[in-house]
Amino acid sequence: MRNVRSTATQSKRCRAANLLQAISDLFDGRTPSGLPTGIEKIERVTLEAVRLKFEDEIDEKLLGRIAEEEGYTTEKGSFALRVVKDGTIVARVGSRSDAGAGSDLYLYLFPPEMGEISIYGRIVAQREAVLDPSTGEKNLGNLYLFNLKVIKLVSRYIEQRYA
Repeated sequence: MRNVRSTATQSKRCRAANLLQAISDLFDGRTPSGLPTGIEKIERVTLEAVRLKFEDEIDEKLLGRIAEEEGYTTEKGSFALRVVKDGTIVARVGSRSDAGAGSDLYLYLFPPEMGEISIYGRIVAQREAVLDPSTGEKNLGNLYLFNLKVIKLVSRYIEQRYA
């Protein structure tokens, strides 16, 4: 029994690490070397947005439940599900007008190139203590913490959706 549980835990950690590694590769300008289960493609669509193309439609109910367990709020109306932290969208399911529609998940992360982010991104970064408003210096610890929480959310989704 102990080995089975250990193997399952290692498998989950491997998937989470793969997503983290794939996004790290993107931010470093490299093509992701491996993709987590269920994901066909990962690409950086803007400086601040990463698109995950899943094999199938995103299960919005599951993603919403996990998001709320992780301390986020969710919004859905005439638009696809959005995962929100303090009024800021951190992830959203693709809409009909997006390339992969409902099988896309967009993540809004802080990029390493903080000097080039939008005004909106800068305001959010200051609110999240990623950027010091008086000096403009970035706090790498807070940057990584913010991004890791979003990646953890998606990793949990992948684990539960494709287990």
